Amino acid sequence: MSEILTTNQKRRDWFKIIRVDLINAGVSMAKVASACGRDPKTIEHWTIDGEPKDSDARVVLALYQKFCPQKYVEHMKSHDANYTPPEHIFARPPAPPVKKREQPKTQTNDMQHELFQGLKT
Repeated sequence: MSEILTTNQKRRDWFKIIRVDLINAGVSMAKVASACGRDPKTIEHWTIDGEPKDSDARVVLALYQKFCPQKYVEHMKSHDANYTPPEHIFARPPAPPVKKREQPKTQTNDMQHELFQGLKT
């Protein structure tokens, strides 16, 4: 596996990733903290001037890919010139088939007559 941050790469902008993009996508800092198994104050520290551990960075980037796929691709291209996004990242799942609604059965005069005859006996 390749490392998230190597010496020849610039530092990731965790503030933009977490505080701007993920929060705008509806992912709170508490959810990021829960996904990483960290305290929310730790996540806040990453957005100010800290750097997450490699495993935590992978979790945050996975959330970024899931909730902000276009921004994730742009971010990865800016950090790795050889990055090519997988084809499925922008694919939408197929829509479920639409079920036709059954028409309610209407009783004909013959059916009503049979029911009535059945009640008589």
